[in-house]
Amino acid sequence: MKKTIHHKLRAYTVAAGSVAAFVGTADAQIVYTDINPDVVLSGNNASYSLNMDNNNTTEMTFASYVSTDSVGNPIAYAMLLNLNTPSTNATLGALYQTTVPFPYALANGAPIIAANPNWMPQTNGTQYLAAVIYSTPYCYFLGQNDRYLGVRFNINNQLHYGWVRLSCNAGASVLTIKDYAYNTQVGSPINAGDMVNSIQPLSQNISRIYSSNNQLIINRDETNPVTVTIVNLQGETVLAEQTTEQTYTHDMSNLAAGIYLVAVTGEFGTTKQKIYIR
Repeated sequence: MKKTIHHKLRAYTVAAGSVAAFVGTADAQIVYTDINPDVVLSGNNASYSLNMDNNNTTEMTFASYVSTDSVGNPIAYAMLLNLNTPSTNATLGALYQTTVPFPYALANGAPIIAANPNWMPQTNGTQYLAAVIYSTPYCYFLGQNDRYLGVRFNINNQLHYGWVRLSCNAGASVLTIKDYAYNTQVGSPINAGDMVNSIQPLSQNISRIYSSNNQLIINRDETNPVTVTIVNLQGETVLAEQTTEQTYTHDMSNLAAGIYLVAVTGEFGTTKQKIYIR
């Protein structure tokens, strides 16, 4: 990374933005927020301030940056992240050349836990989600679609864990911020992409029911036959079919955005889970 560009990026500061969100049910352990419409950052000095728990405190600010040469030609594009105080606010990632924070682009289902040794705190300074500098690519979110930023933030002097879903083009010139979630239980983990409470393994040996990219996914340890039923909030059944698959998937992109109830029924009873479809 060129030193002059590095210093320019390090010195870059961002302003507060607005929040438009869909907030999950208040009694849920995991609170999910859909940013509707998605926030799209591009150009120079565009920014978006994110408040993970929807109170009056901004935990982090995303920003786009463009550097030009003496005649105005772009020579660097970058997508940046600034964490607000306190210093315990952090992301999961790695330090490039021991000093520059590069947050990880986590896959769906990746655990976000306190014991992870790769937390990069607010004191590390500006973090870099994606960058292309003099045609050289940097950072983990570059060219990635629907990847997750693992975050740690403070509520009333207690640490909470969550995720933010992002997409970035291959040129580091467009960043899309889609949704986010956090665990309301102090110090408790969350998996990237979790939108509702994780379920415990039950008699059907179901380890997880969740949605990702508008796909319903059910993970099981067994191949005994079960019936999968999906019901919308109006009580209408939109799917009912039997499966023996250990990893069951169903495309729900043709359904209206909203919350659906998924029921998995087998010889030992029924397991239910709410999911959200964008």
